[in-house]
Amino acid sequence: MKKEQSKKQPITKRKNKQKNKGITDYIIKKIFTCTKDQTVFEACKLMAKHNIGTIVIVDKKDKKKPLGIFTERDLVKKVITQHKSSTEFLENVMTRPLVTCSENSDDVKISNLMKKNDIKKVVITKNKRLSGIVTQTDMIEFLSNSWL
Repeated sequence: MKKEQSKKQPITKRKNKQKNKGITDYIIKKIFTCTKDQTVFEACKLMAKHNIGTIVIVDKKDKKKPLGIFTERDLVKKVITQHKSSTEFLENVMTRPLVTCSENSDDVKISNLMKKNDIKKVVITKNKRLSGIVTQTDMIEFLSNSWL
């Protein structure tokens, strides 16, 4: 007798046939931002002060226009291991292009975006304007409560 092998399935639908839920109720609305001409040191200081791991990089003139993201992962991979200075401009070490979703995206779309792009945060936009952020931790909490 052959043993059946379990196959990983992409996230497509819920077992209980519940409709995919939108993200508006659990996106983080308080977002910390820097501009691309600020330094790694300034971003890290902001991250330490607010106990966060992500800064959204925005346009200097339009603070609601997201350009990129700077995370603790970027700090390790693009600054520390590359022997760059804390005075390096964020423009040189931020992650771009930025992966975004609109406010009306559902949890399945966001989960699949995270998986496909190997990222832990998705910036949420409304009419291409910065609206919030969803983290992998938020998604795990949300999905664990709604997929049962």
